[in-house]
Amino acid sequence: MWKGIVAIAIAVAAAAAAPAAEEGFIPLFNGTDLAGWAPVGTPEAFTVRDGAIYSTGAGPYPSWLRTVNQYENFVFRFEYMTPGWYEGGVLFHAPLHGPASKLGFKLHLRHDHKKYGVRSPMAIYDVAAPTTIPAKPPGEW
Repeated sequence: MWKGIVAIAIAVAAAAAAPAAEEGFIPLFNGTDLAGWAPVGTPEAFTVRDGAIYSTGAGPYPSWLRTVNQYENFVFRFEYMTPGWYEGGVLFHAPLHGPASKLGFKLHLRHDHKKYGVRSPMAIYDVAAPTTIPAKPPGEW
């Protein structure tokens, strides 16, 4: 289960910046390597393939990627794709040390489109339920 969570969280972040940057936006991912990213946990847990970041599932839980630079007052745009069942997310304003999922905000991602209140897909986990759930089926960006 944990390998899936890490894989999805990373795939989401990777898809955010693969296209060319629009005016006023800063790409977070160059589509070729992990420049600009710092692994936390097991560095071998992440690889770049076909212009996206993947989790290999290597190493103990938890392992994740964080941006080298810090950002504030931003708009974060992304796309994600999953091969099937998943539950994970993208963390915002998460600290470098301590339980990131408990101290930052998590945009919750799931494989299904059901409403679970503050634990629904696209919810700010345990804080705010989404007004819509714009999830696509497994295998689609």
